[in-house]
Amino acid sequence: EVTSAQVSITPNRQGIYVTINMDEGKQFILGDVALKGKMVVPEAELQEKVTLKEGEIFSRKEIAVINEALSDHLGEAGYAFANINVIPEVNEDKQIVDLIFLVDPGNRVYVNRVNITGNTKTQDLVVRREMRQYEGSRYSNREIERSQTRLRKLGYFEDVTVETLPVAGTTDQVDLNYQIEEKSTGSMMLGLGYSQTSGIVFNTNLKQDNFMGSGKQVDFEFNNSDTETAYGLGYRDPYFTEDGVSLGVGAHYRELDNSDEVTSYSYDSLAANFDVGLPTSEYERLFIGFEPQRLSNVNCGSSGVTSLCTTLIAQEGGDSFDVMELTTSWSRDSRNRAIFPDQGGYQQFRAEMGAPG
Repeated sequence: EVTSAQVSITPNRQGIYVTINMDEGKQFILGDVALKGKMVVPEAELQEKVTLKEGEIFSRKEIAVINEALSDHLGEAGYAFANINVIPEVNEDKQIVDLIFLVDPGNRVYVNRVNITGNTKTQDLVVRREMRQYEGSRYSNREIERSQTRLRKLGYFEDVTVETLPVAGTTDQVDLNYQIEEKSTGSMMLGLGYSQTSGIVFNTNLKQDNFMGSGKQVDFEFNNSDTETAYGLGYRDPYFTEDGVSLGVGAHYRELDNSDEVTSYSYDSLAANFDVGLPTSEYERLFIGFEPQRLSNVNCGSSGVTSLCTTLIAQEGGDSFDVMELTTSWSRDSRNRAIFPDQGGYQQFRAEMGAPG
């Protein structure tokens, strides 16, 4: 309770002092904490959300947290407009407050339409395939938030917001309006430098993460210097199948000539890579890939591994041979954003194996 307030001017008349006197009053503790009302989900599940216990200090903040937790749990079961009324019974003499959380779930709600606006470049299919809340299904605030998170993690959008609107003339249907704000998904990198060993070095990289609004990724790179020339082209389709199986392919060519250096060697390399990503759960993915390589015009020169290199060439019967590289990886991604996440985590395990072809 605020008992009084005074305002005064500072001596230099450049500011003011504001003094507020308060009376905290008596401190109350909790008595009985009960959960009542219509239980449309197992009562034990709701009781787990009521963390306040008898004998603890009365806290409006904790009551608000419990209220929100109960509403969210009912929302996951389809009760979008559940109402939790907190009824306190105060005993002034004993300084005890009994609490009753009265549950009014309302009607179970279903989703009528999922509307998407703001995607002027990105195809509607690219957005809708990330949805976990479907039209005609039971309302679930968890699936609605998960859909929002998956859209944010794509990296195509600056912001994603969602609004729940009741359908006029009904008491058990809502429309979901997802508003997205697109951002640039392409990048270009140019580099120019000079090295005493490689001379003038030029490199460039072009990348588009949302090629023509299809959600596919395309990239091209080119590097050139006195000792090296390299080209690379990559393509990835995150939804090669409707089930979310991804496919990545790429091709790379490299000419390396260090014959003028102290550790002289040279070779030409042509490689292609293929990988398939399999979703094993909502958060986990397994990748399997292979990369055949063709090395030609190999010149061992005077490098530190000359003897091993010449032995391998002698065994192959020429200066060209094949190499096969196999890769596999497992990842778990529970982040709420691809960039600057503040929830979740990312873990990855990767293994590679290479052998002459």
